[in-house]
Amino acid sequence: VGFRRPESGQQLSAKRAWRGWTLVAAEPCLPDQYVVDPARSLCTDCPTGAECDGAVLRGKVAGSQWAVDAALGLYRLHSCPAGHQLVNSSQGSSSGDFSHPVQQCKACNTRSEYIIDPNRHKCQPCPLGGVCDGSRLRTRGGLDE
Repeated sequence: VGFRRPESGQQLSAKRAWRGWTLVAAEPCLPDQYVVDPARSLCTDCPTGAECDGAVLRGKVAGSQWAVDAALGLYRLHSCPAGHQLVNSSQGSSSGDFSHPVQQCKACNTRSEYIIDPNRHKCQPCPLGGVCDGSRLRTRGGLDE
């Protein structure tokens, strides 16, 4: 009996013991999951801000940056493009307790919000007299704040 390394989109799964042997098989991940390293990590559910195909993870928002967190064995959202707020905590922001399932680049409202630093701040309401486009705050005279 030989051992075959699992392929992309599969995880190792231990089966019940038989005569003192534990059978290990490669099982496919579900379509809404991904796997970082098929030989070492399990299939992981796709976070809110990503699309998964059973093997890999891709960010839903163009310009979002995801990277493998080797210690956790999963992808972590590191940055979002202008006009988006990085959410990776149960508090709905980029600070607080990390929560893998909620990770996303949340778009700021293009008519009533702005954001200074997408990777550290929340979308802010546009102040009275300001003009906001989701990314920036301008005065009625056209000056950027």
